[in-house]
Amino acid sequence: MDVQSAIGTAFQAIAETDPDGLILLDATSAVLYANQQVRTFFDEELFVQGADIGELDLHLRQETASTGLQGDGVTALCKRADGHAKVFVAISQQRTYQLRATPLSIPVEPANLVLLRLREVAAVLEPMGRMAEPGRHLSADSDDLSQALRLVAQIAATLIKVNRVSVWTFSNDRLTLARRCLFEDGAASQPSGPRLRASDSPRHFEVLLAGEVLQVEDTSADSIAEQLKGLYLESQKARSMLAVPITIEGQVYGAITHEMTSQVRRWQQEDVELAELVAHMAALVLDRRLRQQAEVVLRHSEKRYRELFENAPIGMVRISLDSTITAANEKAQEIFGASSPQDMIGLDLVGSPLSETELWKVLQRVLETGKPFVGSGHWITRFGTEARIRGHFTPEVDPSGAMESVLAVVEDVTAQHQAELAIRHAQKLESLGLMAGGLAHQFNNLLQGILGHSELAAFSLPEGSPVRKNLDCIANAAVDASGLTRQMSAFAGGGNKQIVTLDLTEIADRTLTLLDFPQAAPYEVVTDWSMLPVTLAGDLSQINQVALNLIQNAVEAQGSRGGQITVSTSVEDLSSEQIKAIRFGSVQDSGRYAALRVSDQGLGMTQDTIDKIFDPFFTTKFVGRGLGLAAVIGIVKGHEGGISVCSEPGHGTTIEVVLPMFDSVARSPHSRQSAKDPQKVRVSKDRLLLVEDDPAVGLACRLLLTKAGYKVEHAVTGEQGVEIFRADQSFAAVLTDLTLPDMAGEKVLVEIQELNPATPVLIISGHSPQEMKERCRGLPVARFVQKPWTGKELTAAVAAVLAN
Repeated sequence: MDVQSAIGTAFQAIAETDPDGLILLDATSAVLYANQQVRTFFDEELFVQGADIGELDLHLRQETASTGLQGDGVTALCKRADGHAKVFVAISQQRTYQLRATPLSIPVEPANLVLLRLREVAAVLEPMGRMAEPGRHLSADSDDLSQALRLVAQIAATLIKVNRVSVWTFSNDRLTLARRCLFEDGAASQPSGPRLRASDSPRHFEVLLAGEVLQVEDTSADSIAEQLKGLYLESQKARSMLAVPITIEGQVYGAITHEMTSQVRRWQQEDVELAELVAHMAALVLDRRLRQQAEVVLRHSEKRYRELFENAPIGMVRISLDSTITAANEKAQEIFGASSPQDMIGLDLVGSPLSETELWKVLQRVLETGKPFVGSGHWITRFGTEARIRGHFTPEVDPSGAMESVLAVVEDVTAQHQAELAIRHAQKLESLGLMAGGLAHQFNNLLQGILGHSELAAFSLPEGSPVRKNLDCIANAAVDASGLTRQMSAFAGGGNKQIVTLDLTEIADRTLTLLDFPQAAPYEVVTDWSMLPVTLAGDLSQINQVALNLIQNAVEAQGSRGGQITVSTSVEDLSSEQIKAIRFGSVQDSGRYAALRVSDQGLGMTQDTIDKIFDPFFTTKFVGRGLGLAAVIGIVKGHEGGISVCSEPGHGTTIEVVLPMFDSVARSPHSRQSAKDPQKVRVSKDRLLLVEDDPAVGLACRLLLTKAGYKVEHAVTGEQGVEIFRADQSFAAVLTDLTLPDMAGEKVLVEIQELNPATPVLIISGHSPQEMKERCRGLPVARFVQKPWTGKELTAAVAAVLAN
């Protein structure tokens, strides 16, 4: 259907002569018709046939932008279900118009049309603008604001012809509404207050915060006014009230309230429209005040930020998008080694030493993605030392959201990085130690079965049997393999330690005399022995192994080139700070330590290599043949000592071991304790109780002891062993494994001692003797026997216990 048939020629003829602009919309808000006056009001045709009215608000904002009054006086057109639209004001080329929408029914299809009437109201608003002019030049002073708001209230009282007008503002949490100014006929002053709370008048707050106009024609007969009656209306003698929200950029900041005290008033649509215009004027005043306050806060914030930037205890650097430093503080100058912060400004980072670090890659990611990133990298300081620098790179954006620079917060985390490396290395060694100890225990059980049964097989063969040689080879291989398990136990910090008083200088000197240096290369050994006795309490074989491994490692580090090897001992008084600097081992307390130092002139090591040299089977030379330095770290940890490594590529290596000094032989912490007096039980000197869950080991042990002349009762669980002993306590001794399926061996020991403290108990385990002693600390163990044992060792241990 065309436009003429939709609206009729008669309507079109009348509309063309109407002094107001008329716009006709169909049910979809599309423009069907706009008269000549609309085209006169606007320089460009916004309401052409077929235009979407939904774009009206956008067009009007574009119009106002050209006048320098962007956003002033414009609210969105909001068509409601009843066919009415919200009144708004549009400004175009300094002319102001009022737009009103009303439903219009025409008995033709489409049946539901809407008529918009555009009326020029510049003549009404012009005096308002002159009266409000002082508000456009507000200072941040509160008196100026009160004066400007009172002027707005006076304009409203004049235009709408009411007795009283007040301006209210919400608190930041929107829970309180306070009166900021009041204009009233004949009132010379502006009384402060009152304040309204959301909890007292929730419906009043709900309407205003929703951006809706609150119209109360008779305060004595209105549900919303009922909440305000005792709080405000009765004391102010308000009979009618019209409250319009003050909105700034879509957020409600307050309300302007028009009141009649002389009579009840029925509010007209024109009253509401004028009240909305005045509310907009109040919004302009408050908006300017808010902006001025924001500028004051911004200036103060900028000052504080500048002070924080310059005096921050961490380095701060601002970097432009072309990778040039535009600002830096004193801490950054200290970290990067510049002579002053000003010397860093203008530095182009492209091609600088920073561009060769990991920090440069992080900066590039920030510049490419616009997202913050954190990274770390090494940096050579002005003192020539290597530092670990961590940087937090954050993009800085302008008001439009575009990135304009990058703020780098940098800190020297060298000490923290070294501490973290030490902790991780200690944790790694601890985990490997646990694994090595467990493997040694399990492997010892397997070797015990091989060794025991090979011995039993040899016993059953006649002298001179050629098979005996094969069995001897099997037994010897098992014994050799047990040496590897002892190294694993040493790495785990265990091992069979026989603690005696040792002189570290004597051990190192004897090691040098026993060591065969390669004849193909010239070696020069320089010794520097301490003038003081370098004594410690330790295991002779294990400390010998430490000295041998360190010196052998120095020889292999120099290889066929040969060179000088320096071995020295000393007595060191280590402070707490020096103790913390020792990366490897378990040394903890400050005090006097025995020190062994071995230096070579080999190729040296990088930091990554130093971090791995104590790992099992790690080597830089060829495929690993054993635990090497891994056993050293285990032995040193077991003696509560520490190791320091100093090495650089091309400058050789120095390894120093420190061990606590003792003045006398350490005594075993284990002592025989009896829970109660021995019971008088007739003991059969040849009866033994064996508690062993491994079938192969148990069988070998039982047969070997039987062959030695003992009668052996075998239990495969701890509970079974205790029950056998409870029923018959005449056993000469009890032999028990530490690891059993139902209870620990030490628990079996306690149960046996509770029943008869006089019965000696031998602990047999694949764990190292040191570990067995630790687990049985304070318990009356007669003897520790480590797997794998030979039949001769086992029977000798039993005989020694029974003899005592």
